Amino acid sequence: MRKYELKPVAAAKSVAIIGAGLSGLVAAKSALEAGMLPTLFDRRGSIGGMWSTERSGMYDSLHTNVSRYSCVFSDFPWPEGAPDFPTPGELGAYLSAYRSTFLPPDKCPAQVGVEVLRVEPAGSPGGDGGGTGAKTGWRVQWRPLSPDADGSPSPSTCGHDTHDKQEQPPIQSAEFDAVIIASGYAAVPAVPDIPGLEAFAGKVVHSLHYKNPHEFAGLRVAVIGAGHSALDIASDLALASAACAPPSAAAEAEAAPAAAVGPAGVVHVFPRPMWVTPRYLPDSSAAAAAAASGTAAAAVAPPPAFLPLDMQFYRRSRRAGPEEVAVPNAAQRQKGNGFWASMCGDQGALISPLHAIAADTTEPPVIGICDSYVPLAATGAMHLRCARLLRITGPSTLELSDGGPPLSDIDALVLATGIKPDLSYLPHDVLEKLSYTPDDNYLPVAAHRGVTHPDVPGLACVGMYRGTYFGAVELQARLAAATLSGRAPPEPEEVVRAGVAAELAIREQTPRPVLPHGDYVGHTGGMAAALGVLPDAAWRAAHDQVVPGDFGLVPPSWEQQEQQAGTQAAMVKDAAAAAEAAMVAAVKEAPAGGEQGGGEPAGHVVVAGRPAAAYAAAAAAVAESHASLARFAGGRMVARAVFYALAGNWRLRRTLVSRMESSPSGVVTGAASFLPKRPDADAAANGSGSSNGSSGGSSSGGGSSRVRLGSMPFQYLYREQGQFAIQGSGSSSGSSSGSGGISSGGAVMRVSKEYVYRYDSPSDRLDVFFADAHGVPGGFFHSLRFLAPAEGAPGPQHFQREEEPAADDAADDSGCWRAVGEHLCVRDMYYSSYRFWFQGVHLKKFQIQFVVQGPNKDYTSTATYTRQ
Repeated sequence: MRKYELKPVAAAKSVAIIGAGLSGLVAAKSALEAGMLPTLFDRRGSIGGMWSTERSGMYDSLHTNVSRYSCVFSDFPWPEGAPDFPTPGELGAYLSAYRSTFLPPDKCPAQVGVEVLRVEPAGSPGGDGGGTGAKTGWRVQWRPLSPDADGSPSPSTCGHDTHDKQEQPPIQSAEFDAVIIASGYAAVPAVPDIPGLEAFAGKVVHSLHYKNPHEFAGLRVAVIGAGHSALDIASDLALASAACAPPSAAAEAEAAPAAAVGPAGVVHVFPRPMWVTPRYLPDSSAAAAAAASGTAAAAVAPPPAFLPLDMQFYRRSRRAGPEEVAVPNAAQRQKGNGFWASMCGDQGALISPLHAIAADTTEPPVIGICDSYVPLAATGAMHLRCARLLRITGPSTLELSDGGPPLSDIDALVLATGIKPDLSYLPHDVLEKLSYTPDDNYLPVAAHRGVTHPDVPGLACVGMYRGTYFGAVELQARLAAATLSGRAPPEPEEVVRAGVAAELAIREQTPRPVLPHGDYVGHTGGMAAALGVLPDAAWRAAHDQVVPGDFGLVPPSWEQQEQQAGTQAAMVKDAAAAAEAAMVAAVKEAPAGGEQGGGEPAGHVVVAGRPAAAYAAAAAAVAESHASLARFAGGRMVARAVFYALAGNWRLRRTLVSRMESSPSGVVTGAASFLPKRPDADAAANGSGSSNGSSGGSSSGGGSSRVRLGSMPFQYLYREQGQFAIQGSGSSSGSSSGSGGISSGGAVMRVSKEYVYRYDSPSDRLDVFFADAHGVPGGFFHSLRFLAPAEGAPGPQHFQREEEPAADDAADDSGCWRAVGEHLCVRDMYYSSYRFWFQGVHLKKFQIQFVVQGPNKDYTSTATYTRQ
């Protein structure tokens, strides 16, 4: 990550920025670029806000729901090798590097570990903020928190003074020319009024304070809620529960129940069904384009690439026009549900009838993003109730709204009931002008583009609405800085008031979508156009995916005008000496550690403007994001998509054609299941095992079974039960008859198989292991190497056709992903071939073929799996 020097300009205004999370940091950088003097304030002892390493509300298993291609500032790309979906620690490190690069203490002091008590107009006499004193600007009052405070408000504090019974540090204050509110739409837990909660004898934890399943060992837990956190936490708990214990751990727990590492059981209580999606979605645009071309090549459609969901959504080609769809109509809502139905399929059959959603409903689509929930919920790892929690009727009993039996013997509640804002430090009259809704984080303040209000001059908001993403927040920050600094020409008052009214209309619409600015492309495009940084139409036509770097390629219109008029050069010339002196003085006067500076930075000259290096960094980020599309089209993350989609029950039909007189041919029919289990650390070491199926043979160690699991921290235990109908002749020399080339009429015997499937996230690799009679992973079998769409089979042993394929297999390779693997078992070589046909994020069918050749075995086994 490269540092670069910014251009010095003449005297500037000071600005207090309340909040040092991603919104506050980019607001401070934007203020510096606009020639302002920023000071950051935050409750926590370090910067980062929600992503601070000190924050208590980030659970251990969390990953971002938006990929690094969107979860990034325009001119500060992630380092090479960064994961697609960062963890809180990785995102916190990114924000720390951003701060170190652009906001050193001599340029931007930070008051961290403090409670902001009051932010009011400087002309106010200290009452309700309505004073009319001659002095303009804003007064900020704050007080240091005790060293042992974690900076995270509880439901009872909500940002107010909670130290009345203790000796308090002195209140400090400073005055600023302007203030930016960047403390977030999600600051304190939202705890609903639950009748009887005081009578509950068990543990009650809000999702903001959930860390991991270990504190719920041996308990029966109910997770209440329907957001992303509810899905994540329910999955996290279920995977740690007895239902997902690996076989070895299950045996130990039976012998010593006290050794349980997670809950005894998990119930997820959600008020409505939602479309549950993984983080990667299939992109069928290439296949659709091939089909529309009418060429002969279109007869074999390419398989869908799997893209991070934001790269699928944030596309200009998906939109009918340039304007933001702020209030979607019924037809648009229905279209959205139709899209999700095409992605998530029939959830009533794939997960549970409780998650069934009609594809043609006109209700706003409700989305839940989680990579583990569907595999776990579909296989019974958690219990489901689609209901609201009405009341608690006893020490461990919950009454629900679905009319079913009460939930009894509940030992713990996790309330994933949302988080709300806290602007209690602002005067009442200011909050009234902003139409503040303290108990609703949807759009808690109404401001023009979410930034400014004509009746509250000198104040701006950044990131104060649900669903704030990096690109939108950065544009808001740049608009706020341009307005407060006076660098941008003011917009007409009627335009600003119309913008406020538009935000209120978004808030008040019925039915209300999950996100107020869900049309990210239209929303960011509108702000970029207002800022003058929207690329031209020809460039946009060539760049379908929208990423933050798109809006860092050209300077704002007023900067261009300054450059054309020569004013920027004149400002640099006049201020160069003063800038150097001011920076030296600021460094000398900065307090030890650089974190607890005074309310106003030393000196009156700061650096401003984006240099050429910033625009080059944005261009490189755009190029990298678009180059990644080719890697996804070539098969990146397909192994992950397959692993997600394997969960659950399948119908199985396997044909076995033997080329040795001593081994029979025949057909296996039966059922197979992929059951999520948490990995057993003891079983992760290399070892040998045996295949207990009719065609597996013994195994030999072939590779490492160490695995890094990412946001899908489970493995599958594959179990197969079926009947092997032996070919009537008792042998086969390669000839065949009947369905699949195998005749019936011979003996029938029961067969079973068990394997373990694991996904290694950083390597994007799917591995298969033999399992012993207890389902414990043993010897390594093989890894799946996925082939690029145009890549041929590595040898004649792969992808052999059945001699009499079924009619629907005539175009087997159309739209399917293929993979291969090899395994030497003593002296016999196993050549494995896989075909996967997707329908949305789920598999509609897949096929596994083994061609086994050697002195002891010579046969072909072809198994086809379809959903039960």
